[in-house]
Amino acid sequence: MPSYDDRLLLQHIQDLQSGFIVTPNKRTFFDELLSHLLKLSNSEFGFIGEVLHNENGSPYLKVYAISNIAGNDKTCDLYLNNTALDLEFSDPKSLIGEVLTTQHVIISNNPADDPHRTGLPPGWPPLNNFLGLPLHNGGKMVGMAGVANHPSGYQQSLVDWLQPLTSTYGAIIIGHNNELRRQQAEQALQQRESLLSGILNTIVDAIISIDETGHILRFNPAAESMFGYSENEVIGKNIKMLMPSPYTEEHDQYLKNFLTSGQAKIIGIGREVQGLRKNKNIFPIELAVSELMLDGKRIFNGVIRDITLRKAAEKSLQINQQRLAEAQRLAHIGNWEWNIAQDSAECSDELYRILGLAPEETNMSLHTFIQYVHPHDRELVEKTLADTINGSQPTYSIEHRIIRQDGEERCVAAYGEPTKENGVPISMFGTLQDITERKVMDRMKDEFVSTVSHELRTPLTAIRGSLDLLKGNAIGTLPEEATAMVKIAYNNTERLLMLINDILHISKLESGIQTFRLQEIDLNKFLQQAIEANQPYASQHSIKLKLHNSPTISINADSNRLMQVMYNLISNAVKFSKPGQQVDIKTIHINGQIRVDIIDKGAGIPPEFRSTIFEKFTQADSSDSRRVSGTGLGLSIAKAIIEYHQGKLDFTSELGKGTHFFFTLPIVRTLKP
Repeated sequence: MPSYDDRLLLQHIQDLQSGFIVTPNKRTFFDELLSHLLKLSNSEFGFIGEVLHNENGSPYLKVYAISNIAGNDKTCDLYLNNTALDLEFSDPKSLIGEVLTTQHVIISNNPADDPHRTGLPPGWPPLNNFLGLPLHNGGKMVGMAGVANHPSGYQQSLVDWLQPLTSTYGAIIIGHNNELRRQQAEQALQQRESLLSGILNTIVDAIISIDETGHILRFNPAAESMFGYSENEVIGKNIKMLMPSPYTEEHDQYLKNFLTSGQAKIIGIGREVQGLRKNKNIFPIELAVSELMLDGKRIFNGVIRDITLRKAAEKSLQINQQRLAEAQRLAHIGNWEWNIAQDSAECSDELYRILGLAPEETNMSLHTFIQYVHPHDRELVEKTLADTINGSQPTYSIEHRIIRQDGEERCVAAYGEPTKENGVPISMFGTLQDITERKVMDRMKDEFVSTVSHELRTPLTAIRGSLDLLKGNAIGTLPEEATAMVKIAYNNTERLLMLINDILHISKLESGIQTFRLQEIDLNKFLQQAIEANQPYASQHSIKLKLHNSPTISINADSNRLMQVMYNLISNAVKFSKPGQQVDIKTIHINGQIRVDIIDKGAGIPPEFRSTIFEKFTQADSSDSRRVSGTGLGLSIAKAIIEYHQGKLDFTSELGKGTHFFFTLPIVRTLKP
């Protein structure tokens, strides 16, 4: 029976136990274990690793240390490539698999004839004998070692002699894993603390932690910036130093009540309170408190946000809302928001006042509102609303009458815009303005203008007739100087009469009493007539008028009113053109409408006049604008006439290159050439 050196074995075990150093690299750890085993077992090569289990519970060996037994360049490369990874063995039909399956020692002194042998890769040295050692701890197989090529083969006596060492290996493997897990847990904890510290140090909100007695444990940089204290100045001190009265007095009682009763009044509930800076300034804050247990101790964390700017903005918004509400009250404008699907409406107090209602007594809806619309206007209001909802018109805009709760009749202007979801209107927001007084003033103005204009026109007509007789030498030839004076008086009378006529015309258009006689007309014939009627005036200024194409469509229009538009646009084009130039009249079809263009190559409209060109008494003050006088009402009148015909009048202009006025009208039908 071979003899074994017990002192050597004991020394190896003591070295492992006393010199055991945990390293995160398992390969280094297992290399040391394998080195000891090879020396004590007098083996040529071997391996050692952990026994693990797959998802099905079956064991497999994960090898972390293996001897280099390469015999040539090929097997050397194989060894290097595989030992760079952790080798895994799970085949039960192998020497290693037999140990894993039985958890018993395997001695094979004739591996070539062993039924469990699976062979070696080409180039490896011969396997003369093999010893498989399970490594147990607490009755559980935690690892396995294999050694090979003992000079005289392996005996059970060697296994028995090595038993203290293999038991030590099992315990060391478990200890090593436990230590690695502890180190990993500590590292994870440090990472979490580092991450938490990084978050707390960079977050814009102040974070303050206190214990059950109210003393400060943590004070992040944002808290330092917010309150003006450094962390060292506040750690260990009571949180009350950051509170003004009466919060200082209330804080201890809050903590006492919570600790005794468990009823939280502020924990888990965000609320607005006040903070106290180091410089004694009091400022508004938003506070949220949470509770946690740490090492058996209760900790309270407060998240604090300085809301000084927000409170100032809220106050400013409140003031602006009050001003807006007062302005709307003075202007008699009420707001409303209508939920279309539910037919319910939220309305401002001013809207209820317009209707003569008390807000608290009325649940407003479209059905309720329609009851206060004048019976003669209800159909128009309902149709306009329906057209807005179905998209026939983009906005709800209408003037109509209402009958207030007290029976008084008033005039209102309503405006609304729909809010859509997936193209379907779901609500509408708008205004309702009482315009009764404005309507009365407009009517008084119109009556005044009409009266004054009529009163002026009668004597002016007589004066013009008399001046015309004098100018025509009806009562004898006047001296040359007198003739010049009469001509000046006559021209100014003509201009004054033109102004009065335009004022009367615009007044009738605005008041809705202007009569339009619509009929189907041939647009080509109409434009030819317009050119013939305006050519004499154009010829006086050496300007040619030209129609470039002949439209073969008819329109529904009042030819006299539309001729007034053509006269205004053509005369303006002539007035601002230079002698010898041409004014072009063109037509073009656009989406079921016809567009009529009047184009000149004159001075153009200065940019500062373009935004007001259609307003009353507006004239472009260019160098050529005063060659022929005007009232400044022509374009305003033309725009109103075109809009009555369901068209649109607009223009483009480039200074020094000319102006392009155009209007659109609906096509009735296409005519045969």
